[in-house]
Amino acid sequence: MAFSRRLELKTIHKMLSIYCHDMHGSTRGKLCPTCRQLLEYAGQRLVNALMGKTSRYVPNARYTAIKQNSERRSGR
Repeated sequence: MAFSRRLELKTIHKMLSIYCHDMHGSTRGKLCPTCRQLLEYAGQRLVNALMGKTSRYVPNARYTAIKQNSERRSGR
């Protein structure tokens, strides 16, 4: 999992570098302070998501919600 986390962060950094260069005129590979903060935030979100801290997995949650909603409509 560590490999995929590094790859994800590297990809996010590259995407932000392109965006920052085009929108804020920064040097390629460098980030302005705002984009650097965004990269830090994205990194924290990624770490928390991989550790399972940001959300919990609920199997069939969407199915259950749809089923309950349809039962309410039909009056069951």
